[in-house]
Amino acid sequence: MIELIAKIENCEENCYCDRYTRELRTKNRVISIEELKAGKPLVDSWRGQEILFISQAPSKQAWADGVLNSEDNEFLTNILLRRMNRIIARNKTEAVTFQTWFSKVFWIHVANCYPFVNAKNRDRIPDMRCSNKWLSKVIENINPKCIILMGRSATRLFNNSISKQIGIEKTYPSLKEILRWQYLNKSLLKVTLEYSITEYPVVVLPHAAWPYPEQQYEEYAYIRAAEIINGNKA
Repeated sequence: MIELIAKIENCEENCYCDRYTRELRTKNRVISIEELKAGKPLVDSWRGQEILFISQAPSKQAWADGVLNSEDNEFLTNILLRRMNRIIARNKTEAVTFQTWFSKVFWIHVANCYPFVNAKNRDRIPDMRCSNKWLSKVIENINPKCIILMGRSATRLFNNSISKQIGIEKTYPSLKEILRWQYLNKSLLKVTLEYSITEYPVVVLPHAAWPYPEQQYEEYAYIRAAEIINGNKA
């Protein structure tokens, strides 16, 4: 796994370099065009984690700073874990600490470089080049106890498996359809990689940064993820 991580970190595809045409202003500082173009894929370190967490892409600040699975990553501590723990506190479930997350979760993205923004200053949806090249290899190497997918982009590698399981006859089931199936069935999804019969249990989460009102099916997803990270359920 350590060798695979090194290969990802040293990938030279430069998938999004053509988008880095202006500096980015973040809460902490201004990131120059030169710094954006010099950025390398951001991947977690290997600590023998048994849970795989897949999200869309690193935040621009985390990617430029080279900070992912760290308390210095404000998205992780101030958005993702804070939202998860706020939801589970209402349901009297054990909070997920950073230390537990750090020891249990290996974090990777659909795109491990920042895919830049569009004219409305929102992150562009990354294409599948990075995940098509690396994600299957990561999953096969880790053989995770559970996979947590955050957001619509993270489900795309498993579209066929998910569509069949939830009974949706279309290539790309919506995130809402997936979340509702999880809630109504009170069950984890089971997904397979293409050309493989190995099944992996999956929890799908809505993106932690979206300002959506939390419905029962969204809360259920975060509660199940927290239970799995804390080792209370599989």
